Amino acid sequence: MTPNGTALVEQSGKAELAVLTTDQLSQLGRLVMRIFHTLGEGEQHQDVEWVYTGDEFIVTQARPVTVLANRTLPELQGEDETWTAGNFRDSVPMVLPALSRGFASFHIENIMHHAFDGSGYPLPEGLNFRRLYQGRFYCNASLLQWLWYDVAGIEPVATNVNLGGHQAAIHIADQYKTPIQKMRRSWRAMKFLRYVNQQKKSSPALFAEVQTYVDQMMAKDLDSLSDAELLALTTQIDQRIAEYDAPFITLTSASGTIAIIIQILEKKFGTRAPVIANALLVGKGGITSADQGYDLLALAEQVSDDPVALAWFQSASYLPARWCAALPDDSPFKQAFQQYLQRYGHRAVYEIDFTRPRWSEDPSYLLDTIRNAIGKQQLKTIRAQQQARAEQAWAEVNQAFPWLTRKLIRLFARRAAEGAAVREMAKSNYIKLLMPVRAVTLEIGRRLVERGMMSARSDVFHCDHYDLAALLSHEWDGQSLGRNVEQRKRQQQQLQACSPPDVIVNNTPKRVAPRMTSNNARQLQGVAVASGVATGPAHVALTPEQGTHISTGYVLVTPSTDPGWTPLFLHASALVMETGGYLSHGAIVAREYGIPAVVNVAGVMDKIKGGMSVMVDGDQGAVEILGEL
Repeated sequence: MTPNGTALVEQSGKAELAVLTTDQLSQLGRLVMRIFHTLGEGEQHQDVEWVYTGDEFIVTQARPVTVLANRTLPELQGEDETWTAGNFRDSVPMVLPALSRGFASFHIENIMHHAFDGSGYPLPEGLNFRRLYQGRFYCNASLLQWLWYDVAGIEPVATNVNLGGHQAAIHIADQYKTPIQKMRRSWRAMKFLRYVNQQKKSSPALFAEVQTYVDQMMAKDLDSLSDAELLALTTQIDQRIAEYDAPFITLTSASGTIAIIIQILEKKFGTRAPVIANALLVGKGGITSADQGYDLLALAEQVSDDPVALAWFQSASYLPARWCAALPDDSPFKQAFQQYLQRYGHRAVYEIDFTRPRWSEDPSYLLDTIRNAIGKQQLKTIRAQQQARAEQAWAEVNQAFPWLTRKLIRLFARRAAEGAAVREMAKSNYIKLLMPVRAVTLEIGRRLVERGMMSARSDVFHCDHYDLAALLSHEWDGQSLGRNVEQRKRQQQQLQACSPPDVIVNNTPKRVAPRMTSNNARQLQGVAVASGVATGPAHVALTPEQGTHISTGYVLVTPSTDPGWTPLFLHASALVMETGGYLSHGAIVAREYGIPAVVNVAGVMDKIKGGMSVMVDGDQGAVEILGEL
């Protein structure tokens, strides 16, 4: 026995025995992860010292780990490490609360580690595809550029066009361009495309399975579950989403066939090839994030044939939150709108953040959009414009190419349209899986309010997963929970007010200056993603709710768009985005709707003010400021 009361016990031959049981290790792991998320905000690793009394774990010290090895690929040694907001700004441009931030962090990494499934490429362990800076997500552009080049021979410049963002292309040394390496990349690319096609064929069954699972989860009586059962259910749902991560990222590659069309068209049309390719895909239909806009227009037209609904929309007492009580059950519009919510009610604006109410919970944005569309542009007018644009593009193709090449282009155009539809449906089903996540989380919040641990059910979103696991397993009494929640709320507000950099190069944040064309100082350069030229007054919006009241013919100028924005495209003459790539949601839906679109326009939110007259050239990728109206 030592003077301080510690007894040293000889364990000869038993050194391999674990000191802690599996349950104790799990409890310790949850405690350490709570420290990581509370002190390190889920990013700054912590050096934690602890003791076990035989009854409980006591933390004696926790401090930041200041030096960690930077894991990268040998081929990137000596290259700048560039992180871009472009890829994530489409779906998560905001600072997420703690719970959805932790969820997104795990699943983004899991998704990206499955991005190369089916290619046979040996992805090294320990790579980081995402990081947080001032609460916002950035993706490892340098790493993705190299991997897509080494996997399938895709040049870094082309990867950047797909990613969006304003990062520079990495340099590929000649030593990585040998004939044997090119052959391997071609083989992996073909193998990957076969894998994508296999996943596309099985996607209807996958989507049906997701729907069945979500229906089962949403039918559960959560109130009847014990804390332990509720915790087990959260783990089960998260595991199901993790299983979906792999097919999801594969299906998002399904629309990449458009790149093949552009390569064929370049032989005859040169730099106009992307313009023609865009037009070939106009109005193909079947894209769920576009269909939700078409269906809103159809609902707006139906209002005119429903006197009761029309009177309600036009009345001074119009309150969208009271729509269900205000409209009688035999209202044709009400019945149609209920069907709309059954189909799209799982969606929301910036919907990857499951803390945001779903449209089925609060359809105010949809009803405001319908109200603004009553008596305006009709669906048949849009369809006619789409058909005319597509017919003109096909006429040019038919004149320029022989019969066999035309057949090939039609085949790839059909596959590109099908791929775009599958890509958007894959995202829609991912969002469906968030419905039970949100439901279970709100049930946990209800219980914590009932027990006096927090003041509002929504405060649960400012807890992290390990807080909730400790509370539901009764390892923690929640004594400091309220203080942690209030601190995280303040921090989220502070970070949201920060102006995020476009890129982070070697840990240095940078804003990218606007790219002006050399012959016109009023013309901004971006990436052309949907063909055509249009002029109109600029409507600058930070959120889609800021666009539900404006008239038709505007040029919609946004920092980014997710599927929740797309109803606004229907009345726009053109779309301009500060970030975004060729395969972003905004680009896909703009092509489907047939409106010109230019994305990845650096600094456009600072340069263009609401009301300015703007010309959008979706053929040349240019946005010209014509002047004030």
